[in-house]
Amino acid sequence: SSSSSSSSYHAQDADHFTLCGRTLHQSNMPHVPSNSDDVQFGITNYWQQQQQSKSRSLSNAVVLDHRPEKIHGRIGNQIRGFFHAFDYARDRGGPLVIRDVGFPMDSTLRKLYLGLDDWKELEERLGVLMYDGIDEVHRSKIYVLGTRWARDYVSTNKQYTQYDMIQHRHYIIQQLYRMTSKEMELHPDSKGVRDMCASYHYFFGKDGNNNNNSN
Repeated sequence: SSSSSSSSYHAQDADHFTLCGRTLHQSNMPHVPSNSDDVQFGITNYWQQQQQSKSRSLSNAVVLDHRPEKIHGRIGNQIRGFFHAFDYARDRGGPLVIRDVGFPMDSTLRKLYLGLDDWKELEERLGVLMYDGIDEVHRSKIYVLGTRWARDYVSTNKQYTQYDMIQHRHYIIQQLYRMTSKEMELHPDSKGVRDMCASYHYFFGKDGNNNNNSN
């Protein structure tokens, strides 16, 4: 259950993880400030907050428009829209809600990362709420954020610096790679793992330190 894991995925994280045979160390990555378990670089972790309150507050909640026909731009712009949605939700004062289908899960994140099917882990690691975990009676209250608007959104909130936003992006990417690493450990011979590691080794070399794609 989610309560049994709440101790939690972060607590279970080692000080390193492995991707395609290369060890990545926590000391070389952004980290969650030790004085706050429910805020990462200015972005509230609504999963943590609701573990404390035992309710799923949807006040000022924002859900990304998941419809594929509404996606704007290629993968880089899609990632930018995904990150900007965190800023928009923070400035609005509510949680970011994500659907399990369409944008950004199928269209973007699952093309770049593995092991993203555990909703509870996604909620905890990213601090978001999954749409399908919200009672239908409450879904109509959630503001739908268009992908073009998300892509072009620029926060004017002076409480947070550019450094905070950059560190939050790094933090989210780190969490997604931790989930990918776990999937690689669980299913090392799966097609998704083989394909990702083949691409990784092609571009960066098997040690991750060079562009040796001659092998």
